Amino acid sequence: AAAEGGAVHVMVGNHETMNAAGNFAYTTEGALHAFNRWHQVCRLAPFLPGAVARACHCSLYKAPLRCRPDDSSCKTLLNRMAPYARARFLALRPGGPISKGLLASHPAVLIVGDTLFVHGGVTREHLKGPVCPPPAHAR
Repeated sequence: AAAEGGAVHVMVGNHETMNAAGNFAYTTEGALHAFNRWHQVCRLAPFLPGAVARACHCSLYKAPLRCRPDDSSCKTLLNRMAPYARARFLALRPGGPISKGLLASHPAVLIVGDTLFVHGGVTREHLKGPVCPPPAHAR
């Protein structure tokens, strides 16, 4: 893209924010199980060969994956979901290791020139206040 005068921007979309809220409506069971396997492998990262830990992206893993002691809404959501979905939720939720280590570095809203980019759409409610910065729930 740069060679042609353009750029590639990676953005956080609505499916990532849905997962961070514990909503897996568009997440396959296979993806939930795969994330749970990642959790099972990476919690053992200190004992794995470095190449295995790197191949599994274990540098993003920060154990333990759990709710903060004072976070009752996190605990309530966790208790309502299938055990194999919990690792994905805990890693992607606000303050989770994937949220902090990967998603937080990408915008949910991007303005390039006079064009607004957002995955999932913008409603009139979103446009009642300033567009930048985006609302806290979208960061």
